[in-house]
Amino acid sequence: MLNITNIMVSRSCSSCNKDLQKVEYSANQWKKGPSAKCKGCIANGGPPATSTKPTPKIDEPLPTSREEKTAPAAAVVVDNKAEEEAAAKKKAEEVAAAE
Repeated sequence: MLNITNIMVSRSCSSCNKDLQKVEYSANQWKKGPSAKCKGCIANGGPPATSTKPTPKIDEPLPTSREEKTAPAAAVVVDNKAEEEAAAKKKAEEVAAAE
């Protein structure tokens, strides 16, 4: 006869990804299956942050596409070119007026 009380039951926490025993989860979290979070992650608000990505500034919207990521650099180039053209036109007008 198989004694099922000796079988260790574990699951991977969806937050910290640690493989933990059933006793490390609340009954409610255990019922959630693969999306369950261990007691430690629930108590601490999740695992410690390990991301090395910089946090975006609050007043800057996040880019949603590749084009938007490159658009500000292109806009700066256009603005510089427009300023150069305006300066050249003004200089040409000054030269023409002086003659």
